[in-house]
Parts: sequence; structure tokens; C-alpha cells
Amino acid sequence: NCSTFDGWAAASDACVDFGLSTNRMFGMFGFGQHGLGQHGVAQLGHLQHARFEYLPTKAQILAPVSSVGRELSDRLQERLRLKQFPDTDLSDLAPGCRSSPGSIYYVHQVPVVGFGSVIEYTMMFLARASTMGAQLTLGRASTLEWTSSWHCGDERSLLCYFNITSCCGALWEPSGELRLPRLRNPLNIGIQGYNRLGSAWLSGQLAHFFFSRFTAPTAAAVGARRSSLPSVRRGDGVIGMHIRGGDSCAARRFCPSNLSVYFERAAQLRSLYGASRVLLATDDTRAASLCASHPFGMRCDTLRIARDKFASNTFIEKRVGAHASGPLSGSAVALDMLADVDMLADCDYLVILFRSAVSRLAYALSLARWNRPQPVISMQWPWSPAYFKVAMRKAARPKRQLRGSAPQELGRPVS
Repeated sequence: NCSTFDGWAAASDACVDFGLSTNRMFGMFGFGQHGLGQHGVAQLGHLQHARFEYLPTKAQILAPVSSVGRELSDRLQERLRLKQFPDTDLSDLAPGCRSSPGSIYYVHQVPVVGFGSVIEYTMMFLARASTMGAQLTLGRASTLEWTSSWHCGDERSLLCYFNITSCCGALWEPSGELRLPRLRNPLNIGIQGYNRLGSAWLSGQLAHFFFSRFTAPTAAAVGARRSSLPSVRRGDGVIGMHIRGGDSCAARRFCPSNLSVYFERAAQLRSLYGASRVLLATDDTRAASLCASHPFGMRCDTLRIARDKFASNTFIEKRVGAHASGPLSGSAVALDMLADVDMLADCDYLVILFRSAVSRLAYALSLARWNRPQPVISMQWPWSPAYFKVAMRKAARPKRQLRGSAPQELGRPVS
């Protein structure tokens, strides 16, 4: 049982802590030069750029996958499918509703944040709906900034990209769509009966439910973007890398002037596992240029997308709404991101930033696709909603540990 407040997932024979469930650090946590406070208590206010590593041995990577995780995954995916598509004929390309869907969890508007965070919020809404025994449905204009008419038509919600609910979920009042108050909530995800392998594992299952249900136009657009790169097959020994630039630098996130520090970590993975090929997901033109130079003698490929559009100190979600078409329109940026996440999740090893929603989605999806946690180096922060809130406030607020067995320490500190 790996259940904790934050970030744990099951490996073949142990629990791996990717988050911060207590006020003490386990061996796999890395905090660069900052180290730990007195008695191992994290001084989170000084750890804005703390690094995290999970680097299992080759034997641990090759160990048989736990049947418990597979069985629990199958049950959860079926539960979500039955609730989100009640009484539908799955042989139909456009299934119709046969009966009343019962309880509805309706979201009229998703918070205006980055597209990766929009998906995370909707994953949280799906988890809440499942716990309530309800069907999640989204208002048709719930994500205006990240949907463009040229790709989405009138469906200005995440349903433009993901086929995650049937038409049974439509709610109407005489005056129009039902409006419910919107609250901005911390992204703590749980589903009753499915928390035993931890929140990272559960996030992976929810991400898989979304990313295995691309709409046909979205699947075509993502496929076209990925076709510009050599094919990626799990087991090829590929390092996925995410370098975040753009508005994140102005937001005081991890944004080093020397981007080779990312490739130093890739070289570390090469020395441990023999990987020598990098697939880069980035919105930064400097990172793409560095990739083309094959740093440290490593082959590096990246998607062919327009990156100059991201060079701004203004948050991207506040810019895309002003562009109905073109490379900076909401759907163009969203499809670029979906292709990046889909590509990263297929890689064997990852150098990413858990501070970024794109990286969190990629690793969550990786957990579901591989059914095990893959080796990962996060250049900024562990996986933990509690840590995010504390670090962003620059003040420590320890959280108590749930009762139960402690995790096996499969990682190591970063010196």
C-alpha cells in the first residue's frame, strides 16, 4: 500500500516517493547545494530550484511489473469508461445516449491557466466526479482561450481534443446552460478505492484516460507533428527532455542561462543506462539550437514548431486568446503541447521539471504506459501539491505521514 498525501507510486516491489508526504526527506530526494535543515527537516522556503532524482538500477528497471498495478488500472479505466459513457453502443462511431445518465458533475468554466494545468484541473474534476458516482461534463465554452474555431468549431472545451464523455452530459436550463460557481482548488487528486498506489500513479491513470481518447482531428494533428521525428518505441533507450522557456523565465522558475546543465543530466543517464539519444520538448529557441549541436556527443531531435512565438514575459494563456488563427492561436499551441507530452511519455528516461504541468503530465502518462516509474531527473522540485504550495509561498508547512510502511529508498541524494 503506497497511499500518502503526495506523489507516491508503486514500482515492481516497493513504493517510490516522488513527492513530499512528510517533513523529512527520504534518500531519493535531491536538493542541490541547499541540503536539509536541522534533523532532516526541509527548509522549503530556500528550495525554489531544488532538484529531484529517481535512478533505479538496471535490475530494478527490468524487474517484472506488479500484477496488482495492472489489475487496479484495468478496473479503474473500466469504471471511468462506464460512468463517462453510460448506456452507449461502443460500436458506433458517434454513440448516442440510450437513457438518462443519472448524476452529473458539471464544470461551466475551467480556470484560465496554462494548457497543461487546464488538463490537470479537468483530471481533478474527473476524479471528483468518479468519487461522487457522477458523470463529468464540461460547458461548451469552458476553455475559450485554448480552443480555436479553425480546429474546434463550436466545441470550445477540452472535448475538442479528448473524447472523454458522451452526449448524455449536456445540462440546460430554460435560460441557457446551467451556471455553477467556479473555485480555484489545489490539485490534490484522489478516487475512493483507488488511492493505494499513490497520487502519482492515480494521476497517470487519469492522464491515460484522456490521452488514449484523442478526437480524430487531434490525433491527426499530433501524429503529423510527431512524424517530423524518428519513431520512438519504448525500450529503445531514449532520453526525453523538457526545457521550459518563454514566460517561465519571467516567473522566476528554473531558467538557467547555460542550458547545457540539462544535457549534463542526460549525460548522467547515459553513464548509468547507456542511453545516447535525446528527444527534446521545448518552447525555447536557444534550447532547440543547442539540441541541433548534439551536445556531449548525444544525438538530439526536437519537433519542428515555431518557437519565437513563446518569447514573452506575459503568461501564454493571456496571449493566445487574441489570436483566432496562426501559430499563436490557442489550438496551435495546445496541439504542440499535446505532441510534446505524447512523445515524452514514450521515452525510457526523462530529464524534466516537475514544476511544470507539461512535465508532470508527461511523467504521469509515462507511469500509466509503462506501468512502472521510469528513471527521472527533475531539474526543479519533486512531485507534490503540498511542496508546490509551500515553495511558492516561500514558507515551510510540514505535513504528517499517513500510517503504514515506509517506502523503500530506491533513489539517492544529489550532491
